[in-house]
Amino acid sequence: MSYDLAHIEQCRAEIAVTAQQMLDGKCSYIEGSRKILLKLRGARIDCYMKPFIIFTAIDSETGAIPVGTQLGYWADDAIARFRADWDAAEAWAKNYGETACRETILWIEGNQSTSADYPEQTPEWPAVRQAVDSAATSN
Repeated sequence: MSYDLAHIEQCRAEIAVTAQQMLDGKCSYIEGSRKILLKLRGARIDCYMKPFIIFTAIDSETGAIPVGTQLGYWADDAIARFRADWDAAEAWAKNYGETACRETILWIEGNQSTSADYPEQTPEWPAVRQAVDSAATSN
């Protein structure tokens, strides 16, 4: 088996760019997590390794929330109805994602030690999860 090293490096660079965009507020943590996950295989990175497992968790727990172009398929009244729930889920994702983004950038830059402490599950999470599930079944 051979590997295209240029492709691996390109995918890793794109992951770092997305992580930085998330930190800079140019990309949501939910959408950014999904973008990063799409690049992990090409980057030859295990999605269950820290810090990348955090993006896997964010995607898993917010999979029903539309982002980017997906919002174009939603009616304005439905978006308005669920916006507060989606914003709460984004805040939750940011709480976990900030450290993961910093660690991802360091890992890709060559410091492959990922010893950061990640936040414990926040008390508001059950309410966020319930809101996400409700939105998924209502639409």
